[in-house]
Amino acid sequence: MVKMGMPPRSRGHKQVDPGMIGLVRLCAAYSCYICMKKQDQGLYEAAMRFPQMEFAQAWTWMHMLEYPLIQASGSGPGAKKKVDLVIQYNRQIVGIEFKFPTERNSSTFSQTNDHAKLTGDFRNEPSVSSFSHIYGFLVTISNKNIYSNLPSSRFVHNNNVLDESWLAKQGSRWKLFNVGDSFVTECTVGDLTYIGRFDKVL
Repeated sequence: MVKMGMPPRSRGHKQVDPGMIGLVRLCAAYSCYICMKKQDQGLYEAAMRFPQMEFAQAWTWMHMLEYPLIQASGSGPGAKKKVDLVIQYNRQIVGIEFKFPTERNSSTFSQTNDHAKLTGDFRNEPSVSSFSHIYGFLVTISNKNIYSNLPSSRFVHNNNVLDESWLAKQGSRWKLFNVGDSFVTECTVGDLTYIGRFDKVL
């Protein structure tokens, strides 16, 4: 964990969307690696923290896992609200929530609560609201067979851009992502395929 704050020597502005594309590609690839190594297809949140930190460090973003939302949290047990990953560079801050649908929990998969957390609690948190540029992303990482059976109504957006389409248009300076857009990539190792997706909500 790196302490969040205004880095004294950072300057300029970084493009967030290409970094998020790199993150979901990395998470999909790392999921294949983990599942091939374990000889099963179950993901768990703690195992996926490594690629999150690798991504933030490679892009030289300050970062914090389990970023506390002080204003939105209550005082009772289980009342503490947190964002899975928050990254920061200069006057930019990005909140990222992760979901890992599996056979056990796919029936209850929904982005609704995380969407409300980022667009409401995170954006209005005093330590966040002072930033000039605030972004939010919902990331979903899942085995392709499980992902394919998730109802589209469980996602907050369905304006999907596939990785191959983005690569084909990147050279023409194609505009990146608006709020409401989604990006979907996949990684295949042998007979195992994992999907990485983000939905841009801020």
